[in-house]
Amino acid sequence: MSAIAGSQDTLPYIGQLTGILLEEDEGLYLDSEDLQSAFNLFSMPDKWLAYLAYSKKVDSAAFGMPPGTQVITSSTLCGSIGWHSAVALVQEAVRTLVFEKAKIPWQYSIEKHARLPEEKIYTIVYFDNFDEIHVVKREESFPPTMNNSSQHATMRDCPGILENSWYMPLLEASKQVSSMDIGEFLKLAGDKLRCFIELSLALLSCSRWSEFYLRHWTGKTAFMATFKGSLFSGIANIFDSIERARKGPINPTAEVIDEIMCLLLQSPLAQVSLKAKISPEISCTDASPTGGGSATATAFKSGPDPRGPMVTFEGKCNNCGHDFSTSIPTRTDGRSKYPCPVGCGALVCSVRCTIEHREHGCARDMFACPLFGERFSGPNYPLTKAVVLAGIGVQRPLDLLVADDPWDYSTTEGKQRLDSYEVEPALMSIHYGPECKTFSAARGKPFRSTAGRWLSGPRALRSELKPWGLDHLSPQEQVQVIQVRRGNAMAKRSLRGLKTAFDNDRLAALEHHYSSHLWSILEALELASRDDVYHTYFTACCFCGARTKWTSLLHNIEELHAALHRPTCPGHDGLLPYEVHEIDGSLQFDTEQEAEYTWGLCQAYATGLKKVLQKRTSVPFGLVPWGPKAAILAALKRSTRGTQRSDVAGGTADDVMRILRTMRPGHERHHLRGLLREICIRGTEVRFEATAEDGSLHLMAPYPAFKWQWKTKLSYPWKHTQHINVLEVSAFLVEFRRRMREIVQLGTRFFNVTDSQVGFFTMSKGRSKSPRLNRLLRRINALILMSQAMPIHLWTISKWNFADAPSRRFEDRRHG
Repeated sequence: MSAIAGSQDTLPYIGQLTGILLEEDEGLYLDSEDLQSAFNLFSMPDKWLAYLAYSKKVDSAAFGMPPGTQVITSSTLCGSIGWHSAVALVQEAVRTLVFEKAKIPWQYSIEKHARLPEEKIYTIVYFDNFDEIHVVKREESFPPTMNNSSQHATMRDCPGILENSWYMPLLEASKQVSSMDIGEFLKLAGDKLRCFIELSLALLSCSRWSEFYLRHWTGKTAFMATFKGSLFSGIANIFDSIERARKGPINPTAEVIDEIMCLLLQSPLAQVSLKAKISPEISCTDASPTGGGSATATAFKSGPDPRGPMVTFEGKCNNCGHDFSTSIPTRTDGRSKYPCPVGCGALVCSVRCTIEHREHGCARDMFACPLFGERFSGPNYPLTKAVVLAGIGVQRPLDLLVADDPWDYSTTEGKQRLDSYEVEPALMSIHYGPECKTFSAARGKPFRSTAGRWLSGPRALRSELKPWGLDHLSPQEQVQVIQVRRGNAMAKRSLRGLKTAFDNDRLAALEHHYSSHLWSILEALELASRDDVYHTYFTACCFCGARTKWTSLLHNIEELHAALHRPTCPGHDGLLPYEVHEIDGSLQFDTEQEAEYTWGLCQAYATGLKKVLQKRTSVPFGLVPWGPKAAILAALKRSTRGTQRSDVAGGTADDVMRILRTMRPGHERHHLRGLLREICIRGTEVRFEATAEDGSLHLMAPYPAFKWQWKTKLSYPWKHTQHINVLEVSAFLVEFRRRMREIVQLGTRFFNVTDSQVGFFTMSKGRSKSPRLNRLLRRINALILMSQAMPIHLWTISKWNFADAPSRRFEDRRHG
């Protein structure tokens, strides 16, 4: 039986009440109507009886008939506890009574996934409770009983279920009215706290622990920790004990005894002050493998344009400080000044500096920069350099022969690095140039050397019918076998990456010699047969090459086809022949000198690529008119994999724009108070959720942290290597400790921005199954209990996290 859609998603949570902000002269009062045995107050339609039948049949005597007459199948009229749809239906019934029958305004309701009402009154409907919370001045008198509460009187007189005389006695008996002063703190009630302490002491005094004892204590602890989420970090080893106790009672362990004792002593501090002020200083933290950093802000940037100031070029590289007046490494194009892809005014001295500037130092990091990635680029990667000079952002070129950053695809680390590059959301274009030496159709054909001798040349390793390699290579040809396998690995990965790019509307190209056996591979033939794919071929001499060399390019870029396709060569003067030289007993082929792309080809490629990328990107890089939403949309599509879908990115951008409209200079305090009303069910985070238009995907919308005027507070290197998730939480701990050294920050609620979703959810939840992370969370818990401060976490994308730059300040920067 499928679950019935009801109102279970509207159930309020205790953590949401931490979003209430009281002034010094205000207090909270609670009026409560408790519907005891709420699951038995509402009957289901008679047509449902067949679906609500018990599997066990009973004797007719249970229904007043003579015993032994017959065996009867019984059904329940009520939504009995244990039925998976019971809570949803009872919550729906109570909400119908409160908001439809009694006409109590729904805008006062506190509900899951909804922001707190702005009024000074809150309504809580929790299937067996109808509560009202009033914010009143201390000097004001407040009615001590429910009888003076107009909304409770309306609810009490509601005809929704009182007209049924069968339920009348039960309902009348269920009314338990209380009016109590919640006061300044949201905390565990005194009798519940005493019960938890007594239960903990009783468990500590037991010589043997049963599974029931441990589960019972854990459940009580989890409820207690809802009032102070960081206390959840104290629950760890007991779960292992629960599993062991399933086979029978166990002996207490020192680790679990320590946990119980610590939580017992901390339980009186399980409270949140609703009068705690919001700190006007918001912080952001980030970590990289080499260091951590943090920044703070107290004011918004003025004006709607987040592009940032232009960088002034002063004759030095704007990334590493290299002086352009001195000699620098020789470039293929003879130039040395690489521009910033988003036009911030910076000029840098190398491809590596271009990448580092884009990732960590660009004043226009708000703008998404479309990236180009070259695989198997060769030692000098001229195509990547031409693309950078055209004003396009790039990934690091990947090749084993790149001197300062070699990449070996044959290793596990090399494969993982390539995979991580290709899931980068900002990547819009990929170029594959796998090794073609073993795929050459010229192998095995006789030729004449410059010494006048006819030679057979290298043995053919493939054929049109056997493009993956010929059978029965002899053991003496082990070197060739290894070369074939390496070539196969490169070709397979390139073809797989090309297909993935085509399927995901990403620009991609694969280059090989025109007569290469690679084009006979089934996967290549299938890709070439697609309607959206171009097969471009040309000769190198048409693009400033010294010799005639026919090359094929399989891709999905119309502009690139127009720029490069040359099916016939008009002929060029002064071309050099292909010769084979015999030098010291070995052969030297002129084809080796043509392995690298000509500079003219690279420039034409970069020009064609830029045309198509500009059509897809907003200014300053592209041609799409700039606007805050357009820039946000572009950044989202290239930030996380979840927002690459246009239907998801559009809705997420609308959510970000909604937040941006509240971020007006001079209204920072009002914005922070509004964020507090957005607090989620745990009471420790603010989460903005976005949904695809068809409802198929739910994800978080990032907080637009770029709107704040940030100032770096901390930048430091790590002493030891750790997992990045551990470093992210450590970075927050360091900033938390720095903040708590300021007296004015003690006892405040403050917002912290992070770009790690693992760190965000871990710190919001208060505990982690990872022992290393949980140790850090316990240190954070100690600071929270000591300072009575309340961190509230926000998530943003890395591009909008100002702390990203100070966290990478200690990375090794070398010329490339």
